[in-house]
Amino acid sequence: MVFIKKNYRRGHNYITIADGYREGGKVKHRTLLYLGRLDQLTEEKRKKIEAIVRELPEEKRSDVESCLSTLEMPVVKEQGDVELLYKIAEKLCLRQIINNHISKTAGVDVGTQMTILAINQCLEAVALDNIDLWYHHTTLEELFGIPFYNLNTENLCRAMDYIYEPIIEDGRVVDAKDNAIAIKKSIVERLKELFDIKLDALFYDITSTYFEGNGCIIARLGYSRDGKRDKKQILICLVVTKEHRFPIFYNVLEGNISDLKTVAQTLSVLQKEFKIEKTLLVLDRGMISPGNLKKLDSADYDFIGGLKKDRFVKNLILEASELEKEEYRVRDDMNAVEVVKEYKGKNRKFVIYLDKKKAASVKQERDINLAEAWKGLNEYALKVNSGKYKNAAKVLSKAKKLTKGVSTYFKSEISMEDGFVKIYPKKLEKKIALAEKLDARYVLFSSDLKLSKEEIISAYFDKDGIEKAFRNMKQHGIQPTRNTLLNRVKTRVFVGYLALLLIATLNFILKKAGLDISAERALQYLKWQKKVTLNLNGEIVAKSTVPELEAQEILKKIDSVES
Repeated sequence: MVFIKKNYRRGHNYITIADGYREGGKVKHRTLLYLGRLDQLTEEKRKKIEAIVRELPEEKRSDVESCLSTLEMPVVKEQGDVELLYKIAEKLCLRQIINNHISKTAGVDVGTQMTILAINQCLEAVALDNIDLWYHHTTLEELFGIPFYNLNTENLCRAMDYIYEPIIEDGRVVDAKDNAIAIKKSIVERLKELFDIKLDALFYDITSTYFEGNGCIIARLGYSRDGKRDKKQILICLVVTKEHRFPIFYNVLEGNISDLKTVAQTLSVLQKEFKIEKTLLVLDRGMISPGNLKKLDSADYDFIGGLKKDRFVKNLILEASELEKEEYRVRDDMNAVEVVKEYKGKNRKFVIYLDKKKAASVKQERDINLAEAWKGLNEYALKVNSGKYKNAAKVLSKAKKLTKGVSTYFKSEISMEDGFVKIYPKKLEKKIALAEKLDARYVLFSSDLKLSKEEIISAYFDKDGIEKAFRNMKQHGIQPTRNTLLNRVKTRVFVGYLALLLIATLNFILKKAGLDISAERALQYLKWQKKVTLNLNGEIVAKSTVPELEAQEILKKIDSVES
């Protein structure tokens, strides 16, 4: 008699097809076919098994095939990473917060749909019309209790329209009512309650995201941070906490607005909506103008920012003549000095710093280019001066081509002698020396005179975290943007904001648990934990695969923090 034999060991079912027989009055069995772990019975393995079955004796083959027909292929669903993000979303009360500010009552609630989109954006960022299938292949379907077919594109788009309600004129979306700002404010309050986050130091920065298509009314050609100058874009302004990089606020603006003009709007929102009376705002280079300085000063906000190399900044750098001395080293390959000066009506602290590694690299590259250009110029001058060239404009044009990239350091004098062109190139040594004095030297400044140069540098360079946040938003579903309706474009950014929130919270929990690992890395470890369900002769067997040791450690320590 051929039968299926199950052995349960260490959390797994191991399947054997055995043949029962009698020997000496005792019932015994022999193994005809070993199938292995129940949760690893894949289609590929089934094909190998079928090949083995074909080699069995004919009298046993039909019985084995009959047994195999009762084994269904296992249903495998993503579990580890999605369930961790689900737990974080529930801890943040994300669904409840969103639903508290949304009027929708029937059907799948908006909070659930936005949370599912945010979890997806953290992991795979599939297209909107494939969300239902992705969701169906995860354990989220069991956790939320919502059938995957209810997450069709129509329902998701309808839910998106509750975050930014479309304002329609002449059949066209011309604006959107912003329900997201109230949600963001409630999320900040929840973060304060859970993690005691501080708003005393904030990073502010801007990125752009480009479009495929021309439908969005705020998409414009502008300065592209993605190198897509021929693509229309929108701007995304983002404010995050200095500590732990929790996202606080974002804004979506037309793609051609200058960085300078965004600062006033951001200050207004932070003051009026989030009621932040005093903070240290860290700004990127190029966001400081006389008008913005006035607004920052009147807002009673301290700030740290970078300055572009105008005449005032160049003079500051040149005055810092001892910057290269070892005693001014503040970091590996970085020296800095500080000085207090009056600037735009108030005393400010300026930090002049030198990136020594970059300075050496810039000088080396320029020296190579100068040498090549100088050699080319002299060879060309010898050719011209010994020849019979009559067109001075062509000779000068050729000389400029030979110095492309370093032409500012050369001057070629042209004269006519006996009706023929003569050229005398000259290297501008003073300009070269000045460039070397300015190489990889930059200026930061702060309104807080009590901050040391080390504190100012640390705060400014720590803002790399916000740039990483932008990269995450772009890589995971924001870019390129294919939506055309203004309100849905804004909602896609809202989903990106929620995804950043989940990642920032996970990073916080990992750090609190004493784990030196990023949220992205932790999710990769947990990606391989699956839930496997199999119908075995009418018995439903469901097991989770045992995660790797690293993943087990992550889950264990996170659970210890949670409890």
